[in-house]
Amino acid sequence: MHCNAEISAKRGAGTSAMSTHLRRCKARMSVNRVVNQLKSTVMSPEGIALKDWRFNQDTSRKELLRMISLHGFPLAVVDYDGFRRFVSSLNPVFKMVSRRTITDDCSKKYQEEKQVLLDVLENVKGRVSLTMDMWTSNQTLGYMCITCHFTDDDWKMHKRTLKFSFMKTPHTGVAMFNAVLRFLQEWNIEDKLFAVTLDNASNNNAMMKLLKSNLLEKKMLLVKGKLLHQRCAAHVLNLICKAGLEIINPIVHKIRESVKYVQGSTSRKQKFEEIIQQLSLSCEKCPKVDTCTRWNSTYLMLKISFKLRRAFDSLGQQDQEYTFAPTSEEWEKSRKVRKLLKIFFAATTVVSGTLYPTANLHFHEIWEIRLVLENQVPEADAELAETVQYMQRKFRRY
Repeated sequence: MHCNAEISAKRGAGTSAMSTHLRRCKARMSVNRVVNQLKSTVMSPEGIALKDWRFNQDTSRKELLRMISLHGFPLAVVDYDGFRRFVSSLNPVFKMVSRRTITDDCSKKYQEEKQVLLDVLENVKGRVSLTMDMWTSNQTLGYMCITCHFTDDDWKMHKRTLKFSFMKTPHTGVAMFNAVLRFLQEWNIEDKLFAVTLDNASNNNAMMKLLKSNLLEKKMLLVKGKLLHQRCAAHVLNLICKAGLEIINPIVHKIRESVKYVQGSTSRKQKFEEIIQQLSLSCEKCPKVDTCTRWNSTYLMLKISFKLRRAFDSLGQQDQEYTFAPTSEEWEKSRKVRKLLKIFFAATTVVSGTLYPTANLHFHEIWEIRLVLENQVPEADAELAETVQYMQRKFRRY
């Protein structure tokens, strides 16, 4: 009796072990089946089946990291249930990582890429130039952005953003000098620096005086640092145009309010589009309300609105609530303002290029603006005449 019970227990244990082994085998077979299905259905961009495809956890993690970095996704995306289910539906074999793990992966990858770029800059045979700007977020927090420009052995231009970090207040010249000097030492480009381009803020001027003095003492600058401090041409043009717009703002006020009115509701916008079709006006897009701090947006608003002046006139006849319709005289004034701003817009577009050198183009654009301002015939309109004179004084100053 005792022996039979012992035999039965052994048989039961053996059966249980066999059952566990069979379940594991089935699980492995299931995973292998999924992988084989994936291998047989994965296609290349050319539509060719990739028979030699093999799943690799590390490769998939690198692609996940690249996706988050490339598109600026939040690191917490790996914790989203919807994202996890989507990834699992594509490949159930992939083991999803946690937010902490992907954060560590990002930090590690940053250090790897930083070292690669450090090696690139070390091997640059020429000198490097920097563009620098202070940026304020919606939370009124200050950030410093520094971009490095250089050419390789094949004379190909390169641009790399090396610094984008929080900057404590106050943003004094001394504080910015300390931050920039640490940056130069961190990237080991103190002795490679050629020029720094920035806007005309007073703290930038103070910072550059300190930086120039520091690097001259170390004998790291060319021609005694005369070429170190370069003022941004686009920013200079921006200051001149903003100064002019302060005077001629009443001229564009009605057009701005007209655009606001049309864009104020869906029904008005649809009505305006119907009028454009009825009048057979050719315009690729409707005007948008300009941003007061960006004069180029004002130029674009005037440019597009002037093409649709007949539509605005018709809207004034059909809609009694629309009380901002400019008169013929005001439209003519806006045309002259647009014509004046056009030359600045074209020059700004040229000197703001990032895929080609702009230093060799700068003089020609500035000289053309000088000729336009000097050859302006005194207008009968006092506002326009005052605007041109004010812009001429600003031009000579800068």
